[in-house]
Order: sequence, then C-alpha cells, then structure tokens
Amino acid sequence: MDKVIVLDGALDKQLSRNMPHISETDEVLAMRALMYDQDAVYKAHLDFLRAGAQIIRTNTYRTTISLFPSAFGLPICICDQTRVITAVALAKKAVRKYFEEIGGDSNNIEDYNQRRPLIAGCCDGYNFLPFYDVGKITKELPISQLLSFHEERIDILVRSGVDILAFESISCLIEVIAISQALRKYPTIRVWITFLCKMNGDLLDDNLLITAIMLCKETLPGQLMAVGVECQYIASSLEPIRTLMRNINNFKDWVFPFLFYIDKNHLSTMTVPVDAAGPSRPVQPVAQWLDIGVRYVGGGFGTNAEDIKEICREVDYYRISRGEMFATLMTCSAQNKNLSKM
Repeated sequence: MDKVIVLDGALDKQLSRNMPHISETDEVLAMRALMYDQDAVYKAHLDFLRAGAQIIRTNTYRTTISLFPSAFGLPICICDQTRVITAVALAKKAVRKYFEEIGGDSNNIEDYNQRRPLIAGCCDGYNFLPFYDVGKITKELPISQLLSFHEERIDILVRSGVDILAFESISCLIEVIAISQALRKYPTIRVWITFLCKMNGDLLDDNLLITAIMLCKETLPGQLMAVGVECQYIASSLEPIRTLMRNINNFKDWVFPFLFYIDKNHLSTMTVPVDAAGPSRPVQPVAQWLDIGVRYVGGGFGTNAEDIKEICREVDYYRISRGEMFATLMTCSAQNKNLSKM
C-alpha cells in the first residue's frame, strides 16, 4: 500500500476548545459533550476535516454504554443506542457540511459516497475504560463478557452507517479473539486495531504483539486495514516503537500498513514549510514514521486541528520529496475531494 491517509486528532482536546466551560482534563468530557453540547462535537469534527483529516473517528471513545449509568445515573436502555447513534449522526453531519464546503454536491449520492471523507466508529478496549480498575487485567475476564461488550457497540455503529470500525487500546490477546468473533456477523466492514503495549512491545497480558497481529491477519482476511501501537507510558523517545514496527515488517514476507497517532509532545519540534513544495527542513517527525511503513497517521494525546494541519503539510512534503512512491501528488486537502472508499 502506498497511499498515506491522514486521520483526525484528539477529539477531547478539540472539544475543550469548543466547550471552554468544561475542563479538558475531565475524564467524561466526551460523554458530557454528547449529552449537553452536541454542537461542540459537530464543530470539533468539522475543525479536523477543514484541517485536512481524511478519516474522522466518532465521539464514542470512552462513551461505553455501561459507563453512563455510573457517571450520570441514566437508564442503560437510553444510553445504549441513543448516544452512540447521536455520535455517528454528528460525524455524518460534519462530513456532509465539509463536502459541500469544498464544492461537492451531497445530493449526488454516488459522487458523495465516492469522494467524501470517511467515518470510523471508535471502539475503545475494555481495559481502557475510565471507571475500570486497570490493575485488573482483561485476560481474567470470561471471553463471553468481552464478546458481549464489543458486540453491542459493533452492532450499533454498523447499523448507524460508519464506514470503518476503529478498535483502539486493545491490551490483551483474549480481547483480540473476542473482537474477531464479534466481527463474524459483519464480514464486509473494514477495521483497524491499535494495541496497548508495554515499552518492550508486549501486550499488557505479556503476549507478543506479533502474535496478536498474526491472529488478526488470519481471522480478519479482507477486513483488516492497518494495525497500530500505543504505549502504556509515554516515553521521551519513541525509537523502541519504531524498532518494533521495523522488526514486525521484517518478520514475514509481507509488509503490513501501520497506523500511528503522534502525541503533541512529539510534534513540538516539527518545522515544515508553509508551502509543501518549499525547501526541506531538518527533523521531520512524521516522515520518520512513514519511512517505516506507517500509512495511517493522526494526532495523539494533546493534539488539535492545528496539529493536523501541520501533519498534513509534512505528509504533502513527504509525497513530493519521494514522488516515485506515490501515484498522486495531491495535497491532503485535495485528496479529500477525491477520496474513494477503501
């Protein structure tokens, strides 16, 4: 795969800009926004699209159904479908608005579906819930509980019309198995999975990352778009992760596209020309990831729409400086006008 796709950034960070009355450190900010300020969610999605994101994720990370009663005392039946459906609807509204802003005709269904930015339904891992005791490893849970946890969200997100399912912060091999089983009902939906790892590259249950990736490749043929890596603790240097990715793609006779979210603190040294065709600058953080096989790149912790613009500029420069690797030299913004279904 040679196309580089730019994803959105940290929705919580962008939401905090549109909800100044709420602290950005609020662990249930996403839930509060869905309940009390849906326009802020819509605007945050639109901000990322205008910045150049070609895929946006729904505001369903850390908004798991079972959490709503704990946080707000609401009945599960209300939170189960309504809030997730609302989150998808807000993402769709932003995509339609952006498509019209760049001159598209959203009433031309065929053209709209072929050229619009895509929507990924975000599903966080069981072990990453804000009210969950992280010290209790997910591997201790019965697979039936993990299967039920993922089946409900998958069903709601797919029926609501997302293009992709994004499983993020998956920490244990048994949860990978549960996700694979849950996806049997939807064999045509495309997915990506990011794994929550220790700094040595193992999952939190001590299974090897390559074991989880191979399992995904074998059980999700034709569905798996990319895999990603998240670290349990943020390190000053991400070289161990880059080394891990290089080793994985050298492990077999296939090269698999990676996905990576670059945190704000690792973008702080980025300097790129305003004009992507301008002179090169030293130290390009994004290019370092693209060189080792990352083909889906977005903003991680602390990133906002301005950071996505910077990532787009560096991706554009990367395309131009290594033009032989890509079929097109269109900028990220231009590609959003011609982004076809993957």
